Amino acid sequence: MAPHSPPHRPSCFLAQPGPWGSGWGREREGTAGVVLAPKGFSSTGHLVSGEFSQFNILQKVSTLKDGDFVLTESTAILIYLSFKYQTADHWYPSELWARFHAHKHLGWHADCIRDTFGVPLWTQVLAPLIGVHVTEEKVERNRAATDWALQWLEDKFLGGWAFLNSQQVTLAELMVLEELVQPVALGCDLFEGQLKLAAWRD
Repeated sequence: MAPHSPPHRPSCFLAQPGPWGSGWGREREGTAGVVLAPKGFSSTGHLVSGEFSQFNILQKVSTLKDGDFVLTESTAILIYLSFKYQTADHWYPSELWARFHAHKHLGWHADCIRDTFGVPLWTQVLAPLIGVHVTEEKVERNRAATDWALQWLEDKFLGGWAFLNSQQVTLAELMVLEELVQPVALGCDLFEGQLKLAAWRD
């Protein structure tokens, strides 16, 4: 059994820079008492610093530190927080079948969603900033993969459900939505013509 956690707020190190810049040690209180400490990708290299490496040897975000306990990977962090703060059951269902329907999507998300919907951010924003040329072939290949993933989401994970394999919202929704909004923010309307996905988003 895990040791009892002292009554304090965990720190979650994220990728998005906050209004205080990207230095260490500036925090703001987040939802449900979680302390969010934004750590940006800056020229000073906070993610590859020795200080950050003490928490995550992979030097990646997201990373959560709760007392002496350190946890990496966003899915694991969300599940941990749902237990720690005893969130509403629908987020991470206690019923076995419902829980593993959520896990089914979380596994597929890691394999198929993350590497697909993050590509436009790279091709349209990051690559030009650092002078990397992205071929049109790669762009078209990503568009085809995006179309396939969207159709799969509609047909296999939404189907007749209100949410992803569920009639209630779960952690799976948080994971997929944060990926979908990246290309949308760049002007690519992924929901155009996708009636089920548009209804799910709304």
